[in-house]
Amino acid sequence: MMTDYQAVLTIACMAVVTYATRAGGLWMMSRVTLSKRMMAWLRHVPGTVLMAIVAPAVLSGGFAEGVAGLATALVAWR
Repeated sequence: MMTDYQAVLTIACMAVVTYATRAGGLWMMSRVTLSKRMMAWLRHVPGTVLMAIVAPAVLSGGFAEGVAGLATALVAWR
């Protein structure tokens, strides 16, 4: 089995860029003082992102997708 080195190099570069983006964001935000209003807003971000991912599948799907969407909404709410 021969390895395609260009594919491996591409995956490694994508991993480095992803890590640098996340580490850079953490580094930058560690130097910022957040207000109470901003902290309250940030607490709602995970739920809204989850719903933005799930909502199109639920709205375009059938019964099973509706049940899965309801279960996701209950988990995100709690």
